[in-house]
Amino acid sequence: MKAYFVCYTYWPNKDGVQMVTQYLAEGLATLGHDVTVVTTRQQAQPRLEAHNGVSIQRFQMTKKLKVPVGEKVEFQKFLLENLSAGDALITVCSPSGFSAWTFEIVDKLPCKKILYQHGMYDGRLHLDRVHSAVRLAKLLLLTPYSEQYHKRHWKQIMQYDACIHLFENDSSYSYFERHGFHKNYVINNSCEEAVFLEQHDESIPAKYGIEKRYFLYVGNYCAAKNQMKAVRLFAQAACPDTDLVLIGSTENDYAKSVRALIETQKATEGKVHLLTGISREDTVELIKNSYACLLTSENEYLPITIIESLAAGKPYISTNVGVVPQLPGGVVGHNDEELTYWMRYFASHEDYVQQLGEIGHTYAVENCMPRDKVRKLEKIILKV
Repeated sequence: MKAYFVCYTYWPNKDGVQMVTQYLAEGLATLGHDVTVVTTRQQAQPRLEAHNGVSIQRFQMTKKLKVPVGEKVEFQKFLLENLSAGDALITVCSPSGFSAWTFEIVDKLPCKKILYQHGMYDGRLHLDRVHSAVRLAKLLLLTPYSEQYHKRHWKQIMQYDACIHLFENDSSYSYFERHGFHKNYVINNSCEEAVFLEQHDESIPAKYGIEKRYFLYVGNYCAAKNQMKAVRLFAQAACPDTDLVLIGSTENDYAKSVRALIETQKATEGKVHLLTGISREDTVELIKNSYACLLTSENEYLPITIIESLAAGKPYISTNVGVVPQLPGGVVGHNDEELTYWMRYFASHEDYVQQLGEIGHTYAVENCMPRDKVRKLEKIILKV
């Protein structure tokens, strides 16, 4: 079988959606399928290359005022010339610019067509999950935009043979069912199997100057992930004998702002470690050696960093985002006061932290093993 994933971000670029797409694509390739990922071409990246058994085809695409611009003709021509009956097209995230270009020609594609959602704005404001004025502004702007976007493309989306969601009652699953699309399936997020393994290298934290137990926040440095809040609330919590470690891919302008904030916080002097450019192998070891996961993001659906913490047997403290409140093995803070409370509580109750971690690990083993997700995707593709 030939499978074509269409997604905005893929290796070597990094984010949560990329990580999921990558282990699914590589997993299908390991099972003997011919897998191609069609994604964005950035800077000097090659048009075509292969990585871990997966062919990667890149096209330039960006958005201006929410309108995708770039190599639209070339992208659509590639799909029309390469997809045949019996092949599978997996379109990742309906709001993507590539998805919009795909919807325009979906009736001309003879292959199996599967939409793979990572949550969505579902036409409802969900004011109970507003954590800041910025988040409220985004909801007021993006909710009606998303509603109009999906209305405009709904007839095209209805031509898909299946839609995969992260949770049975998440935003996209509910939206699709409510609007008459009933070919829905659920595949929970996962992470690489190395995170599940009990063996870990206790020397890795010291390699980065970390000598105490630590809360860990893994995520690209940006306002949406809100590492600024993590630093500020960690300073307020004043947890004894506990550090905060932040890991992001690059030292961008936002990371520099976080670093500047750290330098002004006397209460966190020497206690906050901002790391960039860490290898994936060391990141996994830092996850395994952490005390607990911290997430202060403004907007998530089923965050990979939470799944990784559960897989490693580490509990989480998170803002009230996406389906996180439905995940065992951690706690949700609905405001800043609750988040600082839980940091203090975790710091002073190691037995509770260990118990939550065991609960989360059991859940992850039963529901989030990557090989199970790959097999489930393969089964859905063969079924439709």
